[in-house]
Amino acid sequence: MIDSDPQLIDALEVLDLVEATMPDLRCAMRSLWPGVHVRAGGPRTNLLEQRCAALAERIAAAETDLAQGKAVTSSSETVAHPNEHAVDGLASTSWSTTDGATTAWIQIDLGSVHWISHVKLHWGVYYARVWTWDIAVTPGDWETSRMGGATAPMQKEEFDCLDRARYVRLSLADPPGLARFSMVEIELWGEPA
Repeated sequence: MIDSDPQLIDALEVLDLVEATMPDLRCAMRSLWPGVHVRAGGPRTNLLEQRCAALAERIAAAETDLAQGKAVTSSSETVAHPNEHAVDGLASTSWSTTDGATTAWIQIDLGSVHWISHVKLHWGVYYARVWTWDIAVTPGDWETSRMGGATAPMQKEEFDCLDRARYVRLSLADPPGLARFSMVEIELWGEPA
């Protein structure tokens, strides 16, 4: 009988723990939610699905874009496209490096340590075919969290993570065509640690 499935019972016990220790495990639950797969049938399966869905809604409502309006530095910027445009929340502005940049970086200081559960990268016309996402709690103590690469201008890339950081840095390389990079917006979703 599916209701007595030990994995399902374990999943309900884990969910009890997550709900009891919120907000400490919010980011963990948000990261795990897409991977929760239960077999259909039985009231306990339905209960698990309902509780996970309700918890995911509570978590999403509690998270905010941590990067918006925060201090930003970069390897270079232009007068028309300064660093701040990467975190201003506007789709009509963008940050851009100066011409001739074959590598670049942009760094955000969140002001204090946060849990980051989801990242959205909104590329501009000049994207990076290779990028590295680095995090740090203290300056200079960088740890690579993720690597990737855009494949087209104006592309939107998103990924889930479970990063604890005050500083985040996006290192860029391999621009197609003109040696330059641009970013419409960097969004970091999560909450204070």
